[in-house]
Amino acid sequence: MPPANDVKVVSGFLETSNVNSVSELTSIISLSRQYEMQVKMMKTAEENSSAAARILQLQG
Repeated sequence: MPPANDVKVVSGFLETSNVNSVSELTSIISLSRQYEMQVKMMKTAEENSSAAARILQLQG
């Protein structure tokens, strides 16, 4: 993009962020919890699969 010619730098003012930090932090926490839940579900599914395999071996 070409540089903007109407930009002015003024002393004494703070530049604000275009990101809402509270919203992003809660989003990261939510995603982390979802990830942990999915990993736990995969471990549980693997344990159930192993238990089913043992039961089938006992019957066979």
